[in-house]
Amino acid sequence: MKKNILFIGYGTGLLKLIKIFKTNSNINIIGFILRSDVKNRNKEKFLKKIKDLKIKNFSTKKINCPEFLKKLKLLKLDLICCWGYNELIKKSLIEIPKKGIINLHPGLLPLGRGSGAITGEILNNVKYLGYTAHLINKKFDLGKVINQIKFKFSGLEYYDEIESKIKKKIYMFYYNSIIKFLKNNKKKNITEFGRYYPKLAPYDDYVDWNKKSLEIVKKVRSRSPRLLSKSIVIKNNKIIYIKEINPSNIKNYKFVEGQVLDNSKEKGTLIKTKDNAVWIKKISYNKKIFFVPYFKIGTTFLSLNLSSILEYINKIK
Repeated sequence: MKKNILFIGYGTGLLKLIKIFKTNSNINIIGFILRSDVKNRNKEKFLKKIKDLKIKNFSTKKINCPEFLKKLKLLKLDLICCWGYNELIKKSLIEIPKKGIINLHPGLLPLGRGSGAITGEILNNVKYLGYTAHLINKKFDLGKVINQIKFKFSGLEYYDEIESKIKKKIYMFYYNSIIKFLKNNKKKNITEFGRYYPKLAPYDDYVDWNKKSLEIVKKVRSRSPRLLSKSIVIKNNKIIYIKEINPSNIKNYKFVEGQVLDNSKEKGTLIKTKDNAVWIKKISYNKKIFFVPYFKIGTTFLSLNLSSILEYINKIK
């Protein structure tokens, strides 16, 4: 007997997943619900691609609305599958599909909870990153685990390197996890709280030069180029966006954190950190044109904690 599945979410990954499911004659794709925060041009383009796949569109801005839930109940769903979905799903919706709602989370639950799990786990020196297929319940990232996939990393990779390695296997992993779950219903309880990494806090993308070099390099690389870390040149209040950064081999010594120590045509600009220094190799002032920087020796970048950065930004506005 065919299983009735509804997809919710957004992204090219979701389109690829739907295409894989369309090859399975035992699966009946009932339809699709778009994430409500997708707007304008992106929304139109995505919905056209969904239409081209001949998938019925059930999109709504009020997914937990009682009237909408009544319509979903009539679909006799076996499972709802999430991809790139970031909205709260209430118990009344979770209870509609026979087997619940399954989600793909970028982190190895229970340790890597929250939307910032990849960067968070790298900063905690975790050797393995991965994804978890799990059931959704009323608490974020605490539903029963269906399956997990692990990848070994050094912790110094850039975000696009991490993503590239994972993407090669993630679609079939999620597909196979869902198919196996539909057949045998196996799942594992999460019994511990783990580590929770919420979404990026305001101004957390600014580099704190008071930190040690390795921590700075890991934080910048684990987000770049998807999210570029920033710093402020104190002399002219210009903001730079850092795309590439490398550790240096100079010995530890104390001096003014955030100050320029040297320049190189190949390496970029050397900036003092808490323990030694790092090379910022590619930067931009507008996130469009990137170049190898050159700053006068002695130029200082803001090297304060988060509250001080907020105070400084408010002063220069």
